[in-house]
Amino acid sequence: MVRCELTSPSRELPAPGLPELVRWFFRRRKRFRVNGDSMRPLIADGDEVLVDVRAFYHRNPRVGDIVAAKHPYMRDVIIVKNVKSVADNGAVFLAGLNPDESTDSRAFGAIARDQIIGRVTSRFA
Repeated sequence: MVRCELTSPSRELPAPGLPELVRWFFRRRKRFRVNGDSMRPLIADGDEVLVDVRAFYHRNPRVGDIVAAKHPYMRDVIIVKNVKSVADNGAVFLAGLNPDESTDSRAFGAIARDQIIGRVTSRFA
């Protein structure tokens, strides 16, 4: 069974405040630069995001989460996408917010839960 909802993610990601920056300093967050327009208007080309690498230690990704994940075919590529659905086996279907500019699960299928790096918590514009 696949859990899928028609909700979209929040249209805003906060700028990192002091608590997020402290977590990044102590390596509880990873920082990534986004290349491309697949997540416009939420995240633009050149924005940087902080990712909570421990977000899914005790829970699975949920529909609407914005996540960083390993690309299933390109070894050194990290993708930032929206969780559209989660299957009972933990496989996650990812999609960009800008479908015309996004290579996502519509092209490569659902990805395994262990390919998810973490949940995006904030962005530097």
